Amino acid sequence: MRRYLAIHPVAYDKEELGQLAKLQLPAGVTWRYTWCALGDGKTFCEWEAPNRQTVEDILRESGTPCEGIYEVEHYDVKSGDLD
Repeated sequence: MRRYLAIHPVAYDKEELGQLAKLQLPAGVTWRYTWCALGDGKTFCEWEAPNRQTVEDILRESGTPCEGIYEVEHYDVKSGDLD
């Protein structure tokens, strides 16, 4: 499954993230992780989805603002694997 990083121009708090986590996601889509840069007013979310458009649609339909969505690969520093 492809991975995507969505960058949001909002620093969500724990309660807001909890509400967003209740979204019904389509089959084959997983919201994996979120990193919050509270001091910079940014949130970064990692998704697994079949394509970028699927993530765009979910965010648009939920009213979640997004600056960009990027297909990414994970590099494991310990093993040296890129997946």
